[in-house]
Amino acid sequence: MEDLGGHVNFDEPFSSRDKRFGAAFATSSTVSPDFPINKSKSFIKNVSGPDNLRSCTVLSDFARFCSVDLGLAPRTVDTHIDRMANVFRAVGPEPSLEQLRSFLATVENPSSFNNHIKALRAFYRDFKGDDSLIKTFRWRRCEYPPHRLFTNKELVEFSQQLTESDLSLFLMFASTGRRFSEIISLQWPEIDLKTRTLQPNHFARTKRSYYSFFNEECSARLGMLTRGEGRIFTASPIHVPWRYARLRTGLPVTPQSLRFWFANEMARLGVPDRFIDAFQGRIPRSILARHYTDFSLENLKAVYEKAGLRVRG
Repeated sequence: MEDLGGHVNFDEPFSSRDKRFGAAFATSSTVSPDFPINKSKSFIKNVSGPDNLRSCTVLSDFARFCSVDLGLAPRTVDTHIDRMANVFRAVGPEPSLEQLRSFLATVENPSSFNNHIKALRAFYRDFKGDDSLIKTFRWRRCEYPPHRLFTNKELVEFSQQLTESDLSLFLMFASTGRRFSEIISLQWPEIDLKTRTLQPNHFARTKRSYYSFFNEECSARLGMLTRGEGRIFTASPIHVPWRYARLRTGLPVTPQSLRFWFANEMARLGVPDRFIDAFQGRIPRSILARHYTDFSLENLKAVYEKAGLRVRG
C-alpha cells in the first residue's frame, strides 16, 4: 500500500519505520475537536495516507468507545490509539488479514507486539464486533530478566550522584513504591507535607491507589522545592542526572527497581503483603484482604509509620 510517505517496506525494522512515517505527518490537523484522549500525545502524526481523515474519525470514535464503554484508563486509551495509528499508517483503515500479518511480523519486541494485539482486539472484537481478522493472533512470550534487589548501601551510593531536585524524585519513588506514571504526574495539591500523605489518584479494573505515604527523608527534600499548583516533578529519570549517576556508579537503578526494593524492604520490616499491595496500588486478591482489612487512612498511616522505612540509613 502506498501512503504520503511512500511505499511501506515490511522488511524495514518497525522502530525506524515508525520514526520515518511519524516525522512525515507531524503537521496533520484533522483531529476531531472533541477527541477525548490525552492531548499531550499527538497521535495524529502516526496516521497518514489518503484515508487520513477517515482514520482520524474512526480513532476518535474508538477512543470514546474505550473510555466510555470499556471504562479504560486514559493512559490505556492513549496506548490503544497509538497502536491502532501505527496499524492504519502502515496498512490503512481496512487491512486484509495478510496485511495485518505482514505488519505484525515487523514488530520485533514481544511486549510491543502484545500491546498491538491488545489494541487490535479492542478495536475489531469489541468496537467493530467482528474478530475474524485477528482471532488467529496469539500473545508472544515475554522473557524478563530477574529483578536486581539493590542494597541500602548501593542506593546511598547512587543517590549521592543526584542533584537536589532529582534526589527528591528518587526518594519519592523509593519511599512510596508507587508507579512511575503516578509519581511523575503528581500535583502539589495531591500531597500533604505535614502528614506525608499521597492522595489516591489511580483507579482501574486491576489497579487502584489507596492512601500512600513518603518518609521523613523525602519530606525534608520536598520542603526545599518551590511549591506551586502544578506538577511537582518536571524531570524524568531517563534524563541526564540519572543517566550520569548510573554511569558513575555502575548501578542500573530505575523507578521499577525502586518499586521492587520498596516491596522487599517493607516485607523485611514485617509489613503484611496486603498492606504492601495497598501502598503500591495493587488490588488485593484474597477475600480477607479485600473485604476484611482496614484500609482507612489512619490504619494505613499507622502501618507505614511502624515499619520505619529508611532509604539512606
